[in-house]
Amino acid sequence: MPTIREFTSALRRRPGVNAALVSGRDGLLIEGAAVDSLDLDDLAARVPDLITEATSIGDAARLGSCTTCIVELGDGYAILTTLGADSILTVLLSKGAELGPMLFELRSQRSRLESLV
Repeated sequence: MPTIREFTSALRRRPGVNAALVSGRDGLLIEGAAVDSLDLDDLAARVPDLITEATSIGDAARLGSCTTCIVELGDGYAILTTLGADSILTVLLSKGAELGPMLFELRSQRSRLESLV
């Protein structure tokens, strides 16, 4: 079984993936790989607030807590998926990246990914 470092590095090498990082709910970076221009510590620090707000929306709508959050941005996408109670995987993709297959892979591999953290 790969380590979390091997997983994020392999994910980052996929076409259209600009970053893959795992952070704690406290906003601290656990592991990540990204294009040189991205500050992973800064990104990791911002992730928990987004998951908290998405969970608030789910609670208000009586739909439950957030397990995956997809944000469409001007030049790409951010996919955030919870890995158990304490960690979050964030994948940043360019606009032309294959979003569907990435979502399928992250959802189908969630339990395996949780065991890596």
